[in-house]
Amino acid sequence: MAADRRGQSPPPKQRPAQPPSPPRSSSQKLRVHVVVRCAAEIDVPRLKAAARAVLSAEGPAVAEVNVAVVDDPAIHQLNRTFLDHDYPTDVITFPMHQSPQRLEGEIVVSADTAAANAPDYGWDAASELTLYVIHGCLHLVGYNDKGEKATREMRKQEAFYLAQLGMTPPRPAAGAGDRATKPRRRRPKSRPRRSR
Repeated sequence: MAADRRGQSPPPKQRPAQPPSPPRSSSQKLRVHVVVRCAAEIDVPRLKAAARAVLSAEGPAVAEVNVAVVDDPAIHQLNRTFLDHDYPTDVITFPMHQSPQRLEGEIVVSADTAAANAPDYGWDAASELTLYVIHGCLHLVGYNDKGEKATREMRKQEAFYLAQLGMTPPRPAAGAGDRATKPRRRRPKSRPRRSR
């Protein structure tokens, strides 16, 4: 994981068998690792399937992607350290190596942010977290969401890969904003007013 600069990582809390998904070609090699570093119950096979769906269709012949599921304090620290943003966010993508033949990268997603945002979009936290993994993988394979046209294309691809997993993207709640690129800003706790 990118947060551990010494290259050490604790053993994952969950590591079930990888669900089968057909590769794009017989020579394609995909490795998706999911590490859970939070207290939330995480559907690891679903997250692996989401990453494999994007990478098998869009990635190069060899791809290795690590997905870390963390809590808001951990992703906040990463967001501050690497992007100079002082708030927790939903997903951060770290491309490590990109070439036409090989892709290596890391995706960090927040289970806390998924749980907080999911009700605004009418689905569960596991589905929201799956969207974050798809979004991160799309960034790794070259999609971006800078500008209106690029954002529309990214949303189209997100919907396509959600459908590949049997999921239907929910309609956003009125005024909910674009959660895949902009974090839901939590309001600071109000300070009690002083009486004069």
